[in-house]
Amino acid sequence: MPQSADDIFVALREASRANDAARVQALADALPAGFDIPSYVEYYRLRAQIYDSNGLPRATTPDADILAFLSRWQGEAIADRLRNDWLLAIGRRRDANLFEQQYPLFALKDDRQLDCYALAFRAQRLLGESAGSAEGELSPTGRQALRDALARDASPLLFDGKGWGDGCQLLVETVAAGGAFNDDDIWHFLRIAYDANRLTEARRAARWLSNLPDKSALDQAADKPAAYLAKADLSDPVAQELAVLAVIRIARDDVRAAAVWADRIGSRLAAPRAAAAWGQLGGVAARRTLAEALDYFRRADALAPDSRQPDDVLQWQARAALRAADWKLLRSTIERMSPTMAADPAWIYWRARAIQPQSPERARELLRSIAGDGSFYALLAHEDLGRPIVVPPRAPAPADGEVAPFAVNAGIGRSLRFYALNLRFEAIREWNWQLRGLGDRQLLAAAEYARRQGLYDRAIASAERTRDEHDYSLRYISPFRELVERQAGQLGLDAAWVYGLVRQESRFMPSVRSSVGAAGLMQVMPATAKYVAKRIGWADYKPELIDEPDTNITLGTSYLKLVYDDLDQSAVLASAAYNAGPGRARQWRSTLTRPVEGAIFAETIPFNETRDYVKRVLANATLYAALFEGRPQSLRSRLGSIAPSALAATDLP
Repeated sequence: MPQSADDIFVALREASRANDAARVQALADALPAGFDIPSYVEYYRLRAQIYDSNGLPRATTPDADILAFLSRWQGEAIADRLRNDWLLAIGRRRDANLFEQQYPLFALKDDRQLDCYALAFRAQRLLGESAGSAEGELSPTGRQALRDALARDASPLLFDGKGWGDGCQLLVETVAAGGAFNDDDIWHFLRIAYDANRLTEARRAARWLSNLPDKSALDQAADKPAAYLAKADLSDPVAQELAVLAVIRIARDDVRAAAVWADRIGSRLAAPRAAAAWGQLGGVAARRTLAEALDYFRRADALAPDSRQPDDVLQWQARAALRAADWKLLRSTIERMSPTMAADPAWIYWRARAIQPQSPERARELLRSIAGDGSFYALLAHEDLGRPIVVPPRAPAPADGEVAPFAVNAGIGRSLRFYALNLRFEAIREWNWQLRGLGDRQLLAAAEYARRQGLYDRAIASAERTRDEHDYSLRYISPFRELVERQAGQLGLDAAWVYGLVRQESRFMPSVRSSVGAAGLMQVMPATAKYVAKRIGWADYKPELIDEPDTNITLGTSYLKLVYDDLDQSAVLASAAYNAGPGRARQWRSTLTRPVEGAIFAETIPFNETRDYVKRVLANATLYAALFEGRPQSLRSRLGSIAPSALAATDLP
């Protein structure tokens, strides 16, 4: 048993997360009376009664105790957290009435499964009302409109490739059973699920097909796809659909072998199904930066120009078109995306670029629509509109009287307490909860209070929320200035770029550790730290020093310098290498067939995390430079262009 009250509390939290109800009770009983975070002690106790040992919501929960807790701590972050947990259990036991009573009280609305439950129960109610309505009360056209609306609302949740879970499974069953999805919708989902290796979900979804495939054939298409294709009679639509799934399964291991099969059976498939197969193959090939990707996409479009493809496939088709400078294909691909995906700033920007020669005014309208903040594509849009990239005028600094309320705010106090215990999830949730509904002056005061407390990540998070008044010295805060500038100067690195990277890595919190062990301000991996220390002649380096800001910045910038020089001093390539490793950055570069804009290279990085990382780091660096130098900057210049190169060996980790 842990000895100190704080140690017991941390152990209680871990036992609750492990759903160990007996240990939770023992630890809660061991805490001294009057422990200063009673709401969380009670929450952890109740949470362990909501989830079973497998992490699934229980069939029964202590509803009276939960309601008492929600009443006692109404308006606080922890009450919303418990309501989130409880709603998952309510949804799983299919208590639609209680769910619809409690769901509107859930403030954050940040749980995908709850979104699915809410829409599923709404669909059940509306479809039930439709089925039970009196003659003439709801016409066949009205019923179809209802089904169309439910399908429209459900599609973003079910067709994004992120998996279902129980809530979204209920949603698809409800919508499919109500006739809002047809067989084409279900087969469309099956392709997405097969590509994502979500076979359990696929098999469950297949049950809602009106023309149900033979289970053994469905299993063979998933588990032995080549054997299925070798023997399949492709004379009926179901067999053809299964053949498309089999091709997708083969592509997971060998996309070129899958293309051979697609060629072999293509003439026996209806054009839309053959197009679906080639589109999926194009998506796989593009994610692997294979040269054939664009050919696969073009074959799909030639077979059926308007065939339905998942948004993820269309995004990769757009990226392949970008790499090839095929602006016509880029434009037509973006126009086929769902409204939600086409509204992403990335695709608004590239659509503007694609139509600019023919429709310059419309292109400018699109650019103006996204040019309102400091994000990657907003900054590029600023430049394309001829506007200089500068930081907004600094709002007046908050007076002490504006900052003082945060020192006595109970939720902020809990956040500080959790930071001291290194419980970052709870700390961040408590802090952000207090920011809801605040005006710009209050947000800047919260950011200033966070800065004074050394909570630089919360300073950034608070300052980023302002709408009209801004302080970029808080939004792009620069602690450890002397240390960073000295080390960057010694290595010949741009300090603004280093700051952009540190902001993305750790938000300037020295104690941060990632799930894979990266540590400190620059999130240096222990093996990388050891390697760099040896390279720079640091004979007495000890692993326990890695969290110290001086040590971490020295090792992180030294490694950044190594990859920067190794990759022709390209900030784009070096940023990618810092996140994903120099070997991968070299591999991605080696697949280029011509020089491309740095922005195009960044957008076509095949790893989602690294693609987002590079864009954020370079945008950060541009704004830090504008802040430090007090003059306009160019993101486009920082991105430069990336030329092809042969894949060369490197010993850098």
